[in-house]
Amino acid sequence: MDIRVDVRIIASTQSDLRDMVLKKSLREDLYYRLSVITLSIPPLRERKEDIEDIVSQLMQQNNTESQEKKISVKAINAMLKYDWPGNIRELCNVVERAVLLSTKNTIQTKDIPLSLGKKNRNSKLRLLMSMGEVEKEHILYVLGASGGNISRASRVLGISRPKLYRKIEQYKSGAKAP
Repeated sequence: MDIRVDVRIIASTQSDLRDMVLKKSLREDLYYRLSVITLSIPPLRERKEDIEDIVSQLMQQNNTESQEKKISVKAINAMLKYDWPGNIRELCNVVERAVLLSTKNTIQTKDIPLSLGKKNRNSKLRLLMSMGEVEKEHILYVLGASGGNISRASRVLGISRPKLYRKIEQYKSGAKAP
Protein backbone atom coordinates (compact mmCIF):
# COMPACT_ATOMS: atom_id res chain seq x y z
CA MET A 1 0.00 0.00 0.00
CA ASP A 2 1.43 3.38 -1.04
CA ILE A 3 0.76 6.50 0.98
CA ARG A 4 1.21 9.83 -0.76
CA VAL A 5 2.75 12.63 1.24
CA ASP A 6 3.40 16.23 0.36
CA VAL A 7 6.25 17.67 2.42
CA ARG A 8 8.70 20.53 2.25
CA ILE A 9 12.17 20.37 3.73
CA ILE A 10 13.48 23.49 5.39
CA ALA A 11 17.23 23.39 5.90
CA SER A 12 19.78 25.84 7.18
CA THR A 13 23.51 25.98 6.57
CA GLN A 14 26.43 28.34 6.69
CA SER A 15 28.11 26.47 3.85
CA ASP A 16 27.93 27.47 0.20
CA LEU A 17 25.97 24.53 -1.24
CA ARG A 18 26.78 25.45 -4.84
CA ASP A 19 30.49 25.33 -3.97
CA MET A 20 29.97 21.96 -2.28
CA VAL A 21 28.39 20.60 -5.49
CA LEU A 22 31.40 21.80 -7.49
CA LYS A 23 33.75 20.13 -4.99
CA LYS A 24 31.65 16.94 -5.19
CA SER A 25 30.96 16.99 -1.45
CA LEU A 26 27.20 17.39 -2.08
CA ARG A 27 25.19 15.50 -4.66
CA GLU A 28 23.87 17.74 -7.41
CA ASP A 29 20.39 16.22 -7.36
CA LEU A 30 20.13 16.88 -3.61
CA TYR A 31 21.24 20.46 -4.15
CA TYR A 32 18.45 21.03 -6.69
CA ARG A 33 15.88 19.48 -4.36
CA LEU A 34 16.98 21.72 -1.48
CA SER A 35 17.40 24.95 -3.43
CA VAL A 36 13.84 25.47 -4.68
CA ILE A 37 13.59 28.62 -2.58
CA THR A 38 16.76 30.05 -1.11
CA LEU A 39 16.69 32.66 1.61
CA SER A 40 19.90 34.40 2.46
CA ILE A 41 19.76 35.85 5.96
CA PRO A 42 22.72 37.99 6.94
CA PRO A 43 24.39 37.25 10.28
CA LEU A 44 23.12 39.11 13.33
CA ARG A 45 26.21 41.34 13.42
CA GLU A 46 25.12 42.77 10.05
CA ARG A 47 21.55 43.52 11.17
CA LYS A 48 21.94 44.92 14.64
CA GLU A 49 18.75 46.94 14.20
CA ASP A 50 16.87 43.63 14.75
CA ILE A 51 18.50 42.85 18.11
CA GLU A 52 16.17 44.94 20.29
CA ASP A 53 13.03 43.37 18.77
CA ILE A 54 14.49 39.87 19.02
CA VAL A 55 15.48 40.43 22.66
CA SER A 56 11.97 41.71 23.43
CA GLN A 57 10.45 38.57 21.92
CA LEU A 58 12.92 36.32 23.77
CA MET A 59 12.17 38.08 27.05
CA GLN A 60 8.45 37.31 26.59
CA GLN A 61 9.24 33.66 25.87
CA ASN A 62 11.58 33.25 28.84
CA ASN A 63 9.62 35.14 31.48
CA THR A 64 7.54 33.08 33.90
CA GLU A 65 4.06 33.79 35.22
CA SER A 66 5.47 34.31 38.69
CA GLN A 67 8.12 36.81 37.63
CA GLU A 68 8.22 39.05 34.58
CA LYS A 69 11.64 40.59 34.03
CA LYS A 70 12.64 43.55 31.92
CA ILE A 71 15.99 44.46 30.39
CA SER A 72 17.85 47.72 30.97
CA VAL A 73 18.82 50.13 28.21
CA LYS A 74 22.51 49.65 29.16
CA ALA A 75 22.20 45.87 28.71
CA ILE A 76 20.57 46.36 25.29
CA ASN A 77 23.35 48.80 24.33
CA ALA A 78 25.99 46.25 25.35
CA MET A 79 24.24 43.68 23.17
CA LEU A 80 24.21 46.11 20.24
CA LYS A 81 28.00 46.58 20.54
CA TYR A 82 28.70 42.84 20.53
CA ASP A 83 29.39 40.99 17.23
CA TRP A 84 27.44 37.79 18.01
CA PRO A 85 29.76 35.16 16.52
CA GLY A 86 27.23 32.50 17.58
CA ASN A 87 24.49 34.43 15.78
CA ILE A 88 20.85 34.11 16.88
CA ARG A 89 21.49 30.94 18.92
CA GLU A 90 24.03 32.78 21.04
CA LEU A 91 21.61 35.67 21.56
CA CYS A 92 18.86 33.22 22.63
CA ASN A 93 21.22 31.57 25.12
CA VAL A 94 22.36 34.93 26.51
CA VAL A 95 18.80 36.13 27.10
CA GLU A 96 17.63 32.83 28.60
CA ARG A 97 20.63 32.70 30.90
CA ALA A 98 20.13 36.32 31.99
CA VAL A 99 16.44 35.76 32.76
CA LEU A 100 17.21 32.64 34.78
CA LEU A 101 20.26 33.94 36.64
CA SER A 102 19.40 37.56 37.35
CA THR A 103 18.15 38.11 40.87
CA LYS A 104 16.45 41.45 40.14
CA ASN A 105 13.39 42.28 38.02
CA THR A 106 15.51 44.26 35.56
CA ILE A 107 18.39 42.57 33.76
CA GLN A 108 21.53 44.69 33.88
CA THR A 109 24.77 44.52 31.87
CA LYS A 110 26.36 42.53 34.71
CA ASP A 111 23.72 39.82 34.20
CA ILE A 112 24.83 39.07 30.66
CA PRO A 113 27.98 37.10 29.79
CA LEU A 114 31.29 38.73 30.55
CA SER A 115 32.33 38.94 26.90
CA LEU A 116 29.57 41.51 26.38
CA GLY A 117 30.49 43.81 29.25
CA LYS A 118 33.65 45.89 29.37
CA LYS A 119 34.65 45.00 32.91
CA ASN A 120 34.06 41.93 34.98
CA ARG A 121 32.62 43.54 38.09
CA ASN A 122 31.20 40.14 39.02
CA SER A 123 34.55 38.33 39.28
CA LYS A 124 35.19 39.29 42.90
CA LEU A 125 31.61 38.46 43.87
CA ARG A 126 31.87 35.03 42.24
CA LEU A 127 34.04 33.89 45.14
CA LEU A 128 31.15 34.71 47.46
CA MET A 129 28.52 32.65 45.62
CA SER A 130 26.74 29.79 47.35
CA MET A 131 27.23 26.25 46.04
CA GLY A 132 23.64 26.32 44.79
CA GLU A 133 24.31 29.49 42.79
CA VAL A 134 27.52 28.04 41.36
CA GLU A 135 25.65 24.85 40.40
CA LYS A 136 22.88 26.82 38.72
CA GLU A 137 25.33 29.00 36.80
CA HIS A 138 27.35 25.97 35.69
CA ILE A 139 24.28 24.04 34.55
CA LEU A 140 23.08 27.01 32.52
CA TYR A 141 26.57 27.47 31.05
CA VAL A 142 26.72 23.80 29.98
CA LEU A 143 23.20 24.02 28.51
CA GLY A 144 24.24 27.07 26.50
CA ALA A 145 27.47 25.46 25.34
CA SER A 146 25.57 22.35 24.23
CA GLY A 147 23.08 24.42 22.25
CA GLY A 148 20.25 23.49 24.61
CA ASN A 149 20.70 19.76 23.94
CA ILE A 150 19.50 18.18 27.20
CA SER A 151 21.02 14.77 26.49
CA ARG A 152 24.45 16.20 25.77
CA ALA A 153 24.30 18.58 28.73
CA SER A 154 23.26 15.79 31.13
CA ARG A 155 26.18 13.65 29.93
CA VAL A 156 28.64 16.52 30.42
CA LEU A 157 27.20 17.30 33.87
CA GLY A 158 27.14 13.63 34.87
CA ILE A 159 23.47 13.70 35.89
CA SER A 160 20.37 12.02 34.46
CA ARG A 161 18.12 13.82 31.99
CA PRO A 162 15.14 13.77 34.42
CA LYS A 163 17.31 15.35 37.12
CA LEU A 164 18.47 18.04 34.69
CA TYR A 165 14.85 18.75 33.69
CA ARG A 166 13.93 19.09 37.39
CA LYS A 167 16.77 21.55 37.97
CA ILE A 168 15.76 23.64 34.93
CA GLU A 169 12.16 23.78 36.16
CA GLN A 170 13.40 24.69 39.61
CA TYR A 171 15.39 27.61 38.16
CA LYS A 172 12.45 28.75 36.00
CA SER A 173 10.10 28.74 38.97
CA GLY A 174 12.48 31.06 40.80
CA ALA A 175 13.16 28.60 43.62
CA LYS A 176 16.56 28.87 45.24
CA ALA A 177 19.10 26.27 44.22
CA PRO A 178 19.73 23.82 47.05
